[in-house]
Amino acid sequence: MIALLLRSWAWKVVETVCGSTDVVLLLASCAARHAIDKELPIGAHQDCKVVSPDIPFSIWVPLHDVVPLRTSGLGFIVPPPSEMLPTLPHGDIGADYVAERVAGAWTPTYRAGDLTLHTKLSPHFTTGYGTRSDRYSFEIRAMAWTDAPEQLQDPAIYVRRRGDGAPVVVQTRCSGDTRAQAFVAKTALLAARGLSAGFA
Repeated sequence: MIALLLRSWAWKVVETVCGSTDVVLLLASCAARHAIDKELPIGAHQDCKVVSPDIPFSIWVPLHDVVPLRTSGLGFIVPPPSEMLPTLPHGDIGADYVAERVAGAWTPTYRAGDLTLHTKLSPHFTTGYGTRSDRYSFEIRAMAWTDAPEQLQDPAIYVRRRGDGAPVVVQTRCSGDTRAQAFVAKTALLAARGLSAGFA
């Protein structure tokens, strides 16, 4: 998945948002998810509250087609606010905020592998219709090397553009007491192989 992102048009968007071609993938803040679609109450959250206020954006990738009212996916309230909103104790911004802005609710249709990029301030929500269908997704978080707080960079994969303009994995980081060492090494290797194949 990471190799596909680095090879796609979207990587230039990631670099633009980061303001740098030296980008670190914050693996501890990435997530692969499986969930069963169930009816959900109205609500939304901001990543600046439930993930980290330091991470500027997230990339959400469904691993299957998502059709509103039939398959659970990710929706958004647009336009986003310019600040962190007050929340309930569990981090949700609550039903009132969503209900007052229901005209701005956007629930996209996705094909497998499509992606959305949302900022840390963008209110978003998981759609739930009670269909009991499976939802598989991958969420990636990244930022410029120079902006990433030290505590978020373990484990991590570092990417920069080589002389011919192609992005390449140049470094990994994973503490010795972290059980993710083998995963990080394999992920970096697969990404590097994918990039070599894509830019040969």
